[in-house]
Amino acid sequence: MDKVLEARGLKLREYLEISYGIMKIPYTQRPYEWGKPQISRLFYDFCNVYENKVDQHILNFITLFKEKDFVNIYDGQQRTVSTILIICAILNKLKQIPNFDQSFITKVKQKYIVDNDLFTSETKYKLSFEKQKTNEFFQSFVIEGNPNSLEQMTDEQKALETNYIEVSMMIDKTFLNRDLAHSLKGLLQAILEQVLVIVLETTNEQIANQMFETLNNTGKKIADFYVLKNQLVRALGEDDIKSEWDEIEKNLDGINKNKFLVAYASTFNGKTSEAGAYKAIEKNNKIADQKQANITLAELKKASKTYLYLDAPRMRYDIDEANSKRYQALVETLGMFSAHQYKTVVVAMELKGYRLETVNNVIQKLLNLHIRNIFISQAVANTLEQFYPALAQKIYLNDFTEEEVILEIEQKMTKGELLKNNFKNRQIITPNDKKALRYILREIYNYENKDEVKVFEDAQHVNLEHILPQTPNKSSEWHAIFAVEEEREKYTHSIGNMTVLLGTKNSSGGNQAFDVKKEIYKTSAIKHNHQIAELLIWNKQAIDSRVDNLYTAFLKIWS
Repeated sequence: MDKVLEARGLKLREYLEISYGIMKIPYTQRPYEWGKPQISRLFYDFCNVYENKVDQHILNFITLFKEKDFVNIYDGQQRTVSTILIICAILNKLKQIPNFDQSFITKVKQKYIVDNDLFTSETKYKLSFEKQKTNEFFQSFVIEGNPNSLEQMTDEQKALETNYIEVSMMIDKTFLNRDLAHSLKGLLQAILEQVLVIVLETTNEQIANQMFETLNNTGKKIADFYVLKNQLVRALGEDDIKSEWDEIEKNLDGINKNKFLVAYASTFNGKTSEAGAYKAIEKNNKIADQKQANITLAELKKASKTYLYLDAPRMRYDIDEANSKRYQALVETLGMFSAHQYKTVVVAMELKGYRLETVNNVIQKLLNLHIRNIFISQAVANTLEQFYPALAQKIYLNDFTEEEVILEIEQKMTKGELLKNNFKNRQIITPNDKKALRYILREIYNYENKDEVKVFEDAQHVNLEHILPQTPNKSSEWHAIFAVEEEREKYTHSIGNMTVLLGTKNSSGGNQAFDVKKEIYKTSAIKHNHQIAELLIWNKQAIDSRVDNLYTAFLKIWS
């Protein structure tokens, strides 16, 4: 009778020589995701062993679940994949050395990486990923060292490529001006003979799963996203979850999955931290039984598609083309303002089945809120970090109407004299400030131009013009009009001192006198620039007056 759990200390070569078959990474496990810090640490740990700085290196625990003629790696797959990747990088470096004995490389590969059956000629790889495309990429790029021909890659493939390249660069740097063949053979021998692993072998899958859910000292903390996946597999079975979860992962490829899980959990839990996302799902009984697990899986699938569209809005194409385009424009604008916390509100609305037109109306209000509170009033972004998840929770639990949602947002907006003073005193200095103001001025001009000339975002040149120049010549009239340096600095960066010019007119206006600039403004297609050109002088009163006019227009658009 097999032991339920057996622990063995093995040299790395003994671990890779496990005789009863292929090492598989089960579906329940997270994809390969180690980054530069982890792969660098592991590589230099190996180098320390080779250079006798330490006698040996312990790779920590590896948990294997025996199944038929193969084993599943339940804990330690990141370390196993990384170790094989390092070995392959070493072998491919040796392959490039002129006159190096290629049979040595073949023997090492056949013993630890890949085996060609003597009778059937079948190729068997020691390591097997869950996805065949990952297997094909790993075999071609990492094991064989072929160039990467993929134009689009999954997160897992990107991590493998990035780490393989990083290891190759570390090899070049570490063994520069040394006998490369001798050094790499010595490093390989040290890895295989002096690196130890503690292998826990079990025939009980539940024990293997418990090991998966623990932390390991060498690697990264297992993301809640994959713990959740594991629990859903337990509740529903791999066959029932696989197609749905694969679509979820596809939607979130290239997207921070922890942030997604926070956005989803916040819809029913209110404010939720990354560390508390999975606990919130458990606390709210989202995986308490099979029925609830099915509901949660369906919600995650829908939420992941919503989150994808929030990350890449141009991918959204609904039957309602006009609202699709409006959605794209709104989400892209919020991205320009570096707004992200609002996303949980949209996730909640999509989960509750709100029409796209209603979603857009709410997103417009969220944009208005961000512009008024964060951009104009310069409130720190975290002043809304409680509000957004609280609103999302109200939408999810109470089926708020569009009017109720909008009222909640409007009540949070900065308004009245406070907003007016913030607008008047706002200083536009940083590149992000200027980009945002260019958008605001463009929207104001388009709103007031109506069907006349439109200032499109994709115009070849849309320049932000400082009417009072940023660096006027000391002998110019500007220093006479704004004699006090501190005052001149303040008015230079005032919203009222800026306009938009199309084409390359900005560079020709530059630091010129106002009379020269006026001639440029007269030829502009923008009505506001004509109004500026009609003034006799550009001074404090002119800038203050323009601030008031712009504020009046601002309120009409971002109410």
